[in-house]
Formats: sequence, structure tokens, C-alpha cells
Amino acid sequence: MSRILVVDDQEQVCIVLTEILSKQCHEVQTATTGEEAVDVLQMFSPDLVLLDLLMPGMDGMSVLAEVRRWNADIPVVILSGVEDDDTAEKAIFAGAVDYITKPILSDQLNTVLEVHLFLHES
Repeated sequence: MSRILVVDDQEQVCIVLTEILSKQCHEVQTATTGEEAVDVLQMFSPDLVLLDLLMPGMDGMSVLAEVRRWNADIPVVILSGVEDDDTAEKAIFAGAVDYITKPILSDQLNTVLEVHLFLHES
């Protein structure tokens, strides 16, 4: 069982992802703001972070930078409604391991999680 932090300002996205991930026996914590994500990160110690980019206040890129400062080894997968190669490249360059556009397909999410959790454990 892996510990996954889901960060998205849309509460419904957090609920749906929590349901999907919990059914796969992952332990899930959610945060709906960047500031909350930074607090939860240190208390929860996730194995992987699913992170929205566009959030009010502290955006996803700022949260990504905080995750990297806290623990550079945690895989961070960006979830974004922005389908833009430049944005994806910037996120990967900043330390994200993958970039998934919304709406999220369950099979795609499962594959990405399996790969990055396996690589993180290796």
C-alpha cells in the first residue's frame, strides 16, 4: 500500500481520486490549497503526489518547488486541465515525473501510478 497526496482546488476531483485510489488499497490524503498541501506533506510523508497546477494562492509550481525542497525523491505527477507542451515541459524541468491532462482516464492514472511507484521503490 502506498501513501498518495492528492492536491487539487476542486474538491470533487479530490473525492473522485480518493475513491479510485482507496479501492486500489492506497492510503490517500487530500489538500485543496497549495498551503494546505505543504502542511499535509510533512505530516503525511507520501510516496507520491498528484498535483494540480492551476490553484488560487500558492499554485502547483510553487508546491512542486516545496516538495522538491522537502524531499527530492518523491515522485510528483502533475494533473492539469491545461494541455500545453510548454507548460508540461516547465513542470517536468521543475521536477515533476509526469504530466496528465484532465479529464483523467482511470487506466492512464493506474499505469502512471504503477510505473512511478515502482521506480520510487527501486
